[in-house]
Amino acid sequence: MEIKVTKLKEVMELVKPVVPKKPSLKCVACLCLAGGKAVATDLETMVIANLPEATEPMLLPYSSIAEMLKYVPGSDILKVELKGKMVFLSWNGGNASYPTEDFADFPILPELTARAEGLVDGDILIAAMLAALPYTAEDDTRLTLNGITVVLGNPIEVAAGDGFRMCHKSLGLSFPLEEKVIVPRRVWQFWTMSLRRRRELRHPPRSH
Repeated sequence: MEIKVTKLKEVMELVKPVVPKKPSLKCVACLCLAGGKAVATDLETMVIANLPEATEPMLLPYSSIAEMLKYVPGSDILKVELKGKMVFLSWNGGNASYPTEDFADFPILPELTARAEGLVDGDILIAAMLAALPYTAEDDTRLTLNGITVVLGNPIEVAAGDGFRMCHKSLGLSFPLEEKVIVPRRVWQFWTMSLRRRRELRHPPRSH
């Protein structure tokens, strides 16, 4: 696989919140690459990102490679090769190699089939969900109250409540499927954290 360093960094930052620091399975401490996708999971939440360069199935040891990439120029092209139980990386002016886990040990990826597709204004939807987040219950055993309910259809509605307070917003948006979806609080916190990290990666603070 050949990929620009900045692109791999961006994907790794996106999935970072679900890469466990003390995994029960060694393989989930890796970034899984296969079929044009990059996947990470902590066995509770799975994040799948499109990565067309990922054509060869392999696992990248996350922490080792994330640390190494701090010292590689973002504009460089990184060549990644799997040879046996080792991953070899090379770029203009350097190279590195790390032991990795067996690709077959990584949790099976779910088959996702789209039931409907549509475009919505992400800024409006995200703002509404951010406003609803404080109204969700922090107790993750109360599954319905622990998430933000998104009512798809025309119009799209967002609601949340912890049993004492409630938030409801009707948005000027529509979606070609009528259905209720509950986004768990933990997933939403991951989502906002990932968006923030991607913005920071693309627009690093200026030095004074």
